[in-house]
Amino acid sequence: MRRRFLMSVILFVFITLLFFPIMHSDSYSAQGEAVSWPQFLHDARHTGKTPFGNVPTEYKVLWKYKTEDSGFLRYIVVNKNNEIYFTLRTSGSTVLYMLHPNGSLKRKVVIEGDTVGHSPAVDENGTIYEVSAFATPFPHMQPLPRKIIAYSSNGDMLWNITLNKSFADLGDPVLYRNRIYISSYGESLYAISTSGKIIWERKIHPTTIPSIDNNGNIFLCSGNYLYSLSPSGNIRWKVEIGRTWWASIPAIDKYGNVYVANENGTLYRVNPDGSIKWKYSKGGHDPVIDDERRSLYFLSEHFKDNKDNIVLYSLDMNTGRIKWRVTLMTCEYPNWPSLSFFRTIGGDGSVYISGGFVKNNSGFIYAVSPNGDIKFHMEGLEGVLGGYTNPVIDKNGTIYIGGTIYAGDTNGILYAIKGYVNESKENSTNLWLYYTIGIAAVLLVSAAVIYHFKKRK
Repeated sequence: MRRRFLMSVILFVFITLLFFPIMHSDSYSAQGEAVSWPQFLHDARHTGKTPFGNVPTEYKVLWKYKTEDSGFLRYIVVNKNNEIYFTLRTSGSTVLYMLHPNGSLKRKVVIEGDTVGHSPAVDENGTIYEVSAFATPFPHMQPLPRKIIAYSSNGDMLWNITLNKSFADLGDPVLYRNRIYISSYGESLYAISTSGKIIWERKIHPTTIPSIDNNGNIFLCSGNYLYSLSPSGNIRWKVEIGRTWWASIPAIDKYGNVYVANENGTLYRVNPDGSIKWKYSKGGHDPVIDDERRSLYFLSEHFKDNKDNIVLYSLDMNTGRIKWRVTLMTCEYPNWPSLSFFRTIGGDGSVYISGGFVKNNSGFIYAVSPNGDIKFHMEGLEGVLGGYTNPVIDKNGTIYIGGTIYAGDTNGILYAIKGYVNESKENSTNLWLYYTIGIAAVLLVSAAVIYHFKKRK
C-alpha cells in the first residue's frame, strides 16, 4: 500500500513537470480576441507599448507590399485577425488599404473628402473608424466639412457624420470602450458613440489628440496648458506647461500620471491631481512608456560638426533621471535620416525605431533592449521607413514597418518582419532545463517520501 502511494506521488510530480513547458509556453491565445494594434500608439493611454512580441536574434522579411497608388504611407493598425490597415496620402485624396495577414490586398477604399491622411482605428468588432478633413484650399478660403466615418471589416461604409465645417484639421480617432474621441484642432473636442451619435462637444481649442486614463478621464493640451476633463467633458483641472502647439501627445501610466512635452521639448510628469512631479528640460519629445519597468523612452538628435547623432534615451518614470542613453547611428551631412516620430515598445520591453535615408531611398529598423543594448538592426530596406509610420507588432510577434519609396513616382511600402529566437536552440535549451528540473524534483520528492516512511517505522 505504501509502495503504491509512493509510486503515485512520483508519477503525479513527473506528469506535472512533463506538461509544465506547455502550460507556460509563450502563447498569445490567452489574450483571446484582443486587437493586435487597434489605434495610433496602440491604446487610449498612448503608451506605445504592446503585450506582444520579443526581440529576435534572427529575423527575415516575410513579405513586402507596394501600393498601387502613388503617395505617402501614413499609419498602420492591425485587427484581432491580424488583418492590416493603413492610409496612403495621395495628391488628391486618402486611400485606406486593407491587407490579409499574408500581405495580399483585401480591398482599398478612398476616404470621402480626405486630403490629409489620418490614422485609422479598429475595435474588437472589426469596425474601422477614420476621419475625413480637407486640406483647406487657401485661394478659396472657405470652411469645408470635417467628418468621421465608420467602415465594416470588408470596407463597406456603415455610417458617417459631419462634425463641423471648418478650416481646422481633425486629429486621429481615439477609441475608449464604446466611445470615439476626436480633436478638431484649435476648436473642439468631440465624444462620439460607436453607433455614430455625438455625445458631447467641448470647445477647448485642443492642440493634441486626447489620451484617456483607466478611469475614463481625458487629457489633452491647449494653449499653454495640459487639461484634464471628466468622462462627461467637464474640466477637472489644468496646469501650465508652456506652449503646446507642437506638444507631444500625452502618455498616461497605469497610476494616472501623465507624461507630456511642450513644443520646446521640456518633458513633464504631472500627477493625477494636476501637480507637477518633475520636469526634464533637455529634450523629451514624443515619449513612449513602459509601466512594468517604469521606463520612458524618447529619441534625440545631436548635431555637431555636420554630423547627426541619433540617441535613444531612457528615463526613470518615477524620478525623471536618465537611466541610460545609446547612440544608434552617426550620420554626416547631407545624408541625415528621416526618423519615425514615435517609437514602439514590445512585450519584452524592447524598443523599436524605424527610419530611412531619402538620399539613397533606403530604410532601417533597430531594436534596443530595456537595458540599452542594441539587440538587432536591419538596413538596406527599400523605402524611407520613417515619418508618420511607427513600427507595429501583431499578436503573433510579426513587426510591420511602413514608409515611402522615393524613386520615380512615390509609392507606399509596407514590410512584415518575423523575428526568431533561434527556435531549435531555444527549444532544446528549454527542454533540457525543464527535464533536468523535473528529474531533480522527482528524486527530491522520492527521497522525502522514503524518509517519511522510514521515520514512521
